[in-house]
Amino acid sequence: MRKLLLFSFLFCFVLTAHAQLKYNVYARAGFNINRLNSTLQGDTTTYRSGAGPHFGIAMDFKVDDRLYFQPEFLISRKLVKSQDDFVRARYSATYFDIPLLLRYHLSPDFSFIGGLQISLLAGGNQEKNIELPGGSPRFVEEKITDFSGSDVAFLVGFDVRLDNEFHLGLRVGTSSGDVTVNDTKTVRMNMIQLSFAYLWKKWEAPQD
Repeated sequence: MRKLLLFSFLFCFVLTAHAQLKYNVYARAGFNINRLNSTLQGDTTTYRSGAGPHFGIAMDFKVDDRLYFQPEFLISRKLVKSQDDFVRARYSATYFDIPLLLRYHLSPDFSFIGGLQISLLAGGNQEKNIELPGGSPRFVEEKITDFSGSDVAFLVGFDVRLDNEFHLGLRVGTSSGDVTVNDTKTVRMNMIQLSFAYLWKKWEAPQD
């Protein structure tokens, strides 16, 4: 994870150094739909989707006439559910999401987006209904421990400019596979994200 963060920092530095000295700042808010997905053969666990909000800020730096670099910082609530033969679980996790995206404009009002999203677990809780053979049913509610502390997702999507200030964006993605559930298996977290962005500020370096 440290190597990825270092690479991401260097990537951002190179792109922003190449970009022109002007940028836009956006306020962004919307909601996520998340679902866990296991790739293990024979996994009988059932996974269900959940929806949660996100909000934060985004910036874009112009690299050339069509290409922009777009880093963001979002606070996201991710809700997912799982059920196997003995445990029915509900997870509510708060993440600091750091998307590092490239935006390519096909027209002034429509663009494609793709890149990485680094997610750092900030906290949350997990609820479990446990029914073991020969035992009494138990309900457990505690701080979230089944999820790993960090995750990396690959995102693609598009952005539509509604007017001079408002944008609508849709993204889909999947994690790299290091979300650990129930201490026994590693699954991927799939994501659909819909958000609105408001152009908060434009800045351009003064010319000498």
